[in-house]
Amino acid sequence: MDKIIHFEHNAAQHCENGSLKNLLHHYGVDLSEPLLFGIGSGLYFMHIPFIKHEHLPLTMFRTPPVSICKNASKLLNFKLYHQKFCNRKKSMQKLDALLQQNIPVGLVVSLLGLPYFPMYLRGEFNGHHIVAFGKENDRYLISDTFPLISGIQTITESELESVRYTNSRLSPKGELFYIYDVSTTFSRSKAIVAGIKKTCRKMLKPPLSYFGIPAIFLLSNHMRRWEKRLDSNALNANLRQIVRLSEEAGTGGSGFRYMYAAFLNEAADILQQDTLHQLALEMTSIADLWRDFCIDILRFVKKRTINNQPIKSVSEMADDLQIIAKKEQHFFILLQQLIKTVKID
Repeated sequence: MDKIIHFEHNAAQHCENGSLKNLLHHYGVDLSEPLLFGIGSGLYFMHIPFIKHEHLPLTMFRTPPVSICKNASKLLNFKLYHQKFCNRKKSMQKLDALLQQNIPVGLVVSLLGLPYFPMYLRGEFNGHHIVAFGKENDRYLISDTFPLISGIQTITESELESVRYTNSRLSPKGELFYIYDVSTTFSRSKAIVAGIKKTCRKMLKPPLSYFGIPAIFLLSNHMRRWEKRLDSNALNANLRQIVRLSEEAGTGGSGFRYMYAAFLNEAADILQQDTLHQLALEMTSIADLWRDFCIDILRFVKKRTINNQPIKSVSEMADDLQIIAKKEQHFFILLQQLIKTVKID
């Protein structure tokens, strides 16, 4: 099967936002990556110690795969098809059939075996989003928006199948999605307000303490337990995992906070709410704290000093995380109060 869809590839800061942005552009709808991220309610946090990721507690700074696309579809008036497959062969057949119908297809894959991905960033991360838009000489044409990937990539059928299925309990299971029935008649203002309200609810009042702001406090408490109960190798592994999932296997830590600040700046202009510009500055300062927190973890793990500054202990870093949690809590309370006052015609 040889089939190439005319699909415009553009790099992005985050894989799911970027895939969605490019897919919408394909159908004539152009929105910025921060707007899609904010409308899709992509900012999140979860710490679930009894679910293991590479044998370590699961700490994620993002919503589950395809969640941003699902949330955005409801508010931007387009329909999204989404499916997982138990059968590998059927999942590949479905992909080929969609490509034959000139439909570019979003895929959720594992980074571990992705052949074109930088080796130092590969790991058992099963939530990477790409778009397949053709097949030529038995190789799929892939749009991967990761900034360090230079343009269009190709991948064999066996390679693609292997990254769509892993032995992990978090395997993508052939997950695919695509857009159809796109409309240009939607209200950006209403979508922004609804997206902000959803994010505030998720962060401030999650159903369990493993999610949202409570989960940040929970991770801080668990860091203190690790310091008391784990040997140095296990402690370093747990701490290093936080940094990898925050700053390396995506932009979920400080990067997502910087992006949310950019979203609030755009939202301020669209909604004509100058207070959102002030809140964007506050979120930027919180993002700086997340970045510094991860740097301090790396300094602890690698035993490196900078400008003769002492390396922080785990307890001190746990204290810093408590400060971050309190600042995020205060931020989202203010944002929630503000957005309730915004009237949309």
